[in-house]
Formats: sequence, structure tokens, C-alpha cells
Amino acid sequence: MTFEAGRKYAIVGESGKGKSTLMRLLMKYLMESEYTGEVAINGQDIKALDSDSIYAKIGYIQRNEFLIDGSVRDNIVLYRDNITDADVDQVCRNLKLDSDLVSKEIDISDSGEVSFGEKQRIDIARFMLHDYDVLIFDEPTSNLDTDTANQIFHMIFGIRDKIVIVITHDRSREVLDRFDTVLQI
Repeated sequence: MTFEAGRKYAIVGESGKGKSTLMRLLMKYLMESEYTGEVAINGQDIKALDSDSIYAKIGYIQRNEFLIDGSVRDNIVLYRDNITDADVDQVCRNLKLDSDLVSKEIDISDSGEVSFGEKQRIDIARFMLHDYDVLIFDEPTSNLDTDTANQIFHMIFGIRDKIVIVITHDRSREVLDRFDTVLQI
């Protein structure tokens, strides 16, 4: 499979069929002894690439329960000095994270302060603030209500000039028809 910039790809399949494993291969999370075949980025075998250079270019956005004490904004920025308020505001608007939520204080000892859906959008916002060439979303709408899931997909389909890969269990024609390519695993 070849992934091209400016295109959106859905990877669909039942649990345990290898969707996430395929992405772990691309991210060089698997040892060379754990697979056969070739994985290349821009024609170069990943075995020859430094992992840090891969991580700088490819954002793999999966469910992450990591939060810090501080505001939701602090949790999105994560102490990165190169992120402007305008960048954060834009990403928050795209993900429909309202100002009350963004200013909300989180005490990590109280896990009930932020809903699962809010955590998921915080995690996506973190990655959207970095200029990756490739964005891989692993089940970005799982366990979200329909309206929030639609907001996430609206944001994903608005991404331009990047390779966008979405691993999903969603088999609705309404969603899948919006992708350039649907890879069935």
C-alpha cells in the first residue's frame, strides 16, 4: 500500500485483524525480527531511519489517558514553548472545545473532572498543534456520542496537504464514502 499526501485513508476491519499492527510497523514500534517484508517512507526502508525522525514526521494519535495537573489548555500545550495562543485557539475551535472547558482546571487525582470524550479531544488537540506530514488516528471516535464523533470527522476531513490515515470500526457508508481510499483488513 502506498499512502500519498493530500489523501485520506480509512483502514477498516474486525478487532484483532492487524489494523493497529500495521500502524505500529509504520511507526517502527516493532523490531525487525517481528515482521517480514519492507516498510518504506519516501522510498527509504524504515530500518535505515532513526526513530526520532519518524516520530517528528508522523503523529500516531491513539487513546491516551495522560493528563497533568493544570488547565485543559495546559494539557493540550504540555509545556511546549513554540505553541502560540492563536494556534491553541484555532485547534480548540476545530474540535469544538469551548472556552469554559479549555480553562477548566484538572486535578489528576480526581479522574471524573474530564469526560472520556473530552480526554479524547484533548489528545487529538495535542497532536494537531504539531506540523506532522502524516496523521494516524486510531479509533478517534470510539465511545463518543454521534455529535462529537461528527465534529471529529469534520475536523479530520478538513486537514489538507497531509497523509491522513484513520483506523476505524465505523462502517457507515456516510463516513467511509468521504475517504479517498478504504483499506479493508
